[in-house]
Parts: sequence; structure tokens; C-alpha cells
Amino acid sequence: MKHLIFFDNTCPLCQRSVQKIQEADTGKIFAFYPLNCEKAKELLPEKLLTDDTIVLLENGQKTWVRAQAIFRMLKLLGGKWSFLGSLAYLPGLNLFYRLIAHNRHLFN
Repeated sequence: MKHLIFFDNTCPLCQRSVQKIQEADTGKIFAFYPLNCEKAKELLPEKLLTDDTIVLLENGQKTWVRAQAIFRMLKLLGGKWSFLGSLAYLPGLNLFYRLIAHNRHLFN
């Protein structure tokens, strides 16, 4: 089963980030979906269907959100960036993520 990544497809920063993950995903372990698609509405709680987040649904079971999702993706990708995956467990990362998300359209 592929890990599912749901992202804000109207955000240029999110689009570039997803593109980088797709390039690094040589094992094709991820599938990518916009947050506003039917699959997202089917699988995710409504509170996660916002335009300022990224969600990783790992193995169809564990849900990772925002910064924790990004660091968990790096862990799952393996290779030279996988050591950053342990950062997914640090408290307070989502505050930093929300600051970036609030200003995401400045990254055009």
C-alpha cells in the first residue's frame, strides 16, 4: 500500500515541495492528492481539509499533519535525509509550520 500525501494544490510552496518529494521518491512509495479532491474528503477528517496544511496518511492508518508529516516523509524516503525523520516527534514544530503556511504565498 502506498503512503498518501494530501497537499494544498493552490500553494506554490506546497507544489514545489511535492515536486521535490516526487523526484526523491524513486521507490514510488507515495501517492499524491490535492486536499480538495474526493479521496481526501473520503479518507480525512473534515478538520484536516484546510488550505494551509499537508497530510501524510501512512499505510492507510497513521495520520501525520504539517511539519510532522514532512519529517515523516523524509524518514520514509530513506537515504541521506532520513535522519531528519526523528524530528517528527519534536513538540512545537507545527507552530513553525503554521508561520510559514501563513506567509506561503510570499514564496512565489
